[in-house]
Amino acid sequence: MATNNGLRIYEDLAIGGDLFSYMAQGNDVLRPISETQALLIVYQVLKALEYLHSREIVHRDLKLDNILIKGAPVRYPYVVLADFGAARRLDAQRTKRSARRMFTMVGTPEYAAPEIDLMQPRSTKGYTNKVDIWSLGVITYILLTGVSPFYSPCVEKTTLKVRKGDLLLEIKEWSKISLEAKQFVKGCLRAKVLQRLDVLGCLETDWINKRSHKEWLEKCYHAILGQ
Repeated sequence: MATNNGLRIYEDLAIGGDLFSYMAQGNDVLRPISETQALLIVYQVLKALEYLHSREIVHRDLKLDNILIKGAPVRYPYVVLADFGAARRLDAQRTKRSARRMFTMVGTPEYAAPEIDLMQPRSTKGYTNKVDIWSLGVITYILLTGVSPFYSPCVEKTTLKVRKGDLLLEIKEWSKISLEAKQFVKGCLRAKVLQRLDVLGCLETDWINKRSHKEWLEKCYHAILGQ
């Protein structure tokens, strides 16, 4: 709101902390949450990305720390995206391929897509809004298992793991996770960009769009928004 004395910005207050803290619960090790919880959180993030991508906005730094819980932590938390410092708005009026891509290397190593090589100052081929989907895949993996799929204390090793895109879905943490959830994560974490899901593709996966899931998700989502 503009006034004679300057510009005032009003923002929602998120008092529940971020998802990283929610999973850590005061410990050094992240604890996985239930698949039902993870599904609802991922659905909320997807709805936010659907809004952003439809308006040519790319977040570029999705991670647990940038997903906030709006209210006090509850069984099914209301989450919102935060920290748009690295976000970029594409020029929807320009049609050249280069104008529809981004070239600045930004993000967090363990969440950044292979096409964002943080060891390089600038991309030569560029990247698209599908970098947000890769980050969401990493987030989903962590929510379900408590394990970060590509993390290493060494940035170079993390980058190498990301480039390979090798997923370990045979570890014990995945033993009780549904096939639909595994397929969702695989679809998000395809190293080849053309094979990777986009937002609409994610929303159409069996994990999200299965009739029993879809009805429940929409009911919870509208209930959350009405809080």
